[in-house]
Amino acid sequence: MTTRNNMPNNSLPVSIQEGDWQTLGDIASHIRAVLAKARGAGIGGQLMAAAIATAQRVGHPEVALSSQLHALAFYERLGFVAHGEVFMDAGIPHREMTLTFS
Repeated sequence: MTTRNNMPNNSLPVSIQEGDWQTLGDIASHIRAVLAKARGAGIGGQLMAAAIATAQRVGHPEVALSSQLHALAFYERLGFVAHGEVFMDAGIPHREMTLTFS
């Protein structure tokens, strides 16, 4: 997995996994993290709201993600529910989370 952190000309302060993106949902699914110096400004919530809205609009029944343990509360505030055991990804503990649309 390759990530890049390009912030020229005041671009969005996020670390993005390289990939072939065609929709906002594709982009949001490859965002690895909002950079530490930009956290707390609502950027992550705005990105997730856009990704969730895109998923709903195109008819996905749910959104699933892997969350670092320290970010569980952030995703829970968006309606995600944690499930499964803690697992390690890149040396960081994670849990799977799902937001199911009713």
